[in-house]
Amino acid sequence: MRVWAKVIKTDITTFSSINIAHAVFGFRQMGAEIVEYENLDQIYGQATKDDLVLDYVFQSQEIFHKFGVTPDLPDYSPVLKPYLGRKNLEGYICQ
Repeated sequence: MRVWAKVIKTDITTFSSINIAHAVFGFRQMGAEIVEYENLDQIYGQATKDDLVLDYVFQSQEIFHKFGVTPDLPDYSPVLKPYLGRKNLEGYICQ
């Protein structure tokens, strides 16, 4: 299993988000192989179903789609809605 981590390469190489940096730190402690990449196109043909890809939402959805995985996207339970204190409208991340 490899861990593919999105990076931004300028004068120095940095992970594209603090969440990815924390995840890489944890996987490194577990002894996983960390592979850095800049663009999903660089790894799309190499990533396998056993690998982990650390990227943003839309790129992660592309990897799920590649392997025919439809992740469950849970919402608040209808039982909890009266206690949320606000009106929740149904929407999507891209809106």
